[in-house]
Amino acid sequence: MARNELDRPTFLTLWLENLTDHSRLGHISRLVPWWICLFIVFGLFVQRFISVKFYTDASVGIPIYAGILTLNGLLLTLAWNAFAKIFENICSPRFSTYLRENGMFKIYLYQTSYVQAAQIVAVVLSGAGLLALAVANPPSGLNEWLFIVVVASTGYALKEAVGAVTILHDLIWYRSIFDAHQEQQASNVTRLATQGR
Repeated sequence: MARNELDRPTFLTLWLENLTDHSRLGHISRLVPWWICLFIVFGLFVQRFISVKFYTDASVGIPIYAGILTLNGLLLTLAWNAFAKIFENICSPRFSTYLRENGMFKIYLYQTSYVQAAQIVAVVLSGAGLLALAVANPPSGLNEWLFIVVVASTGYALKEAVGAVTILHDLIWYRSIFDAHQEQQASNVTRLATQGR
């Protein structure tokens, strides 16, 4: 069934369009999320300095995982404030029309959805890590990899939260320019006399 033009595109649709655009323009390196690779390396680095007791004794690891889960929840909550302001800006009547006409509306929608997805993944992974440690108490080797994944996803979520604030700052900047331009155009309109010819 064909999608109606008025239907909101899903995150998967926007993601596939973004991948297609980057590959068509020859930006193959942008298809790989290099930042997540860097955060995995960071997780490996941090993992080397963690005490062996952290991986073998669940009572030591559970508070750490609970703290990471709380941090990820706070990041998601704080990012929602930025999301609300982003949506407020891109949905203002004239500015949203301008963004749609120039193909930017979907880009902002995709970027916001991507940040949200990264943060939800971090919350889910840190919650799963906490549950795995509390319920199953996995062997230390598996626990080490679980910790690396949780640290990497949390770092990436933090990076994306900062990115959401940058998106908001850019939008405020561009909207102020757009609004000033609209006011200038409105003041330059010549008014005809209301009297007869």
